[in-house]
Amino acid sequence: MSALAHRYAMSFAAVQKHVAVLEKAGLVSKQTRGRERMVRGEVRTVQAAARLLDRYEEIWRGRLERIDALLTKDRQA
Repeated sequence: MSALAHRYAMSFAAVQKHVAVLEKAGLVSKQTRGRERMVRGEVRTVQAAARLLDRYEEIWRGRLERIDALLTKDRQA
């Protein structure tokens, strides 16, 4: 994991904490190979999360469009 930590402008401990949160969420998994701990992204889980976030984005964009339409209507009245 230290090779992973070198890629970021944060401490090794901070990277470990981030990886732990991602692992708890199922977004990454860790495997031990000898003395190394390998971190691997869980592509299917990330894709499922992206689909869920896309749906929420659609919902909120629709709500904002309706609010904008109401405000525009009030200005024109």
